[in-house]
Amino acid sequence: MKPSAGTRLVISHAMAATAMSMPWPALLAAVWSSTHSDLLLGVTGALRMLPYIALSAFSGMLADRVRRSTVIRSSTALRVALLAGSALALQMQELVVAVGLAVLTVAMGTPAYPAAAAAMPSLAEDRSSRLTSFLVTAEVSAFVVGPALGGLLV
Repeated sequence: MKPSAGTRLVISHAMAATAMSMPWPALLAAVWSSTHSDLLLGVTGALRMLPYIALSAFSGMLADRVRRSTVIRSSTALRVALLAGSALALQMQELVVAVGLAVLTVAMGTPAYPAAAAAMPSLAEDRSSRLTSFLVTAEVSAFVVGPALGGLLV
């Protein structure tokens, strides 16, 4: 049996949000290894959350004004490209570029959650409340699961 559109949205959002968080342990380890600076390590860690704080209002407005599927697809495509660029920059030991691209990845991912949450009622009319709860769980869990998986890879 094929999963519903709402279920597919939750699963894809969970995967994208988790992937977006995975590079941060490697980036933090590289910053520490390269600089041994507590300040730069702290700043790098804080940069992970900066787009959420700076772009949350804009993200909600974007999700209301642009077709939600367009926001979600564009966000996912941009995150894939930026994550690949960040990995490549890290491999080339271009630490500032790697961190910058990872921050841009978070920025491009910020509109996806409000767009997905706003799309849920039309995708899963009869199960909207339950799937929205799963979406929230997936979003919040990605903040922990992504870095944990990334840390295992380091």
